[in-house]
Amino acid sequence: MNTQHQSEKGIIAITLVLIVASIITVFGLSVALMAIDETRTATTQLSASQSAAYDDACVTNALSVLINNNSYTGNANISVGNVNCIAVIANPGGNVRSIKTSATATDAFARSIVDRSFVNVNIATNPFTVLYYKDILD
Repeated sequence: MNTQHQSEKGIIAITLVLIVASIITVFGLSVALMAIDETRTATTQLSASQSAAYDDACVTNALSVLINNNSYTGNANISVGNVNCIAVIANPGGNVRSIKTSATATDAFARSIVDRSFVNVNIATNPFTVLYYKDILD
């Protein structure tokens, strides 16, 4: 009888160890998956803020081009790291110049994040006057 009682205790102990190990494994996997998700979210937010900052830099670059040559029309592009920015300067007439920009950042997961804006400036004033500025949301 004594050996059967010890055998039952052993089975109960092994069962408890397996249950506790399973719970710890599930908890550990949950924490690991949350950490991966947080890393992905942070990387995406970083790329989005880089794209927005470079879009602003692209507008500033286009304004610099206009300061040097206020009759300029065409592209004023910049690229830094994983961000490419395209600015198109147009002359809709008179002293107004329109600038359309598009900055594209690629995050670590090869996803593209695009930030666009549209700006109208009066080049007859010193310094230039921004008549209209709009971030274009997709």
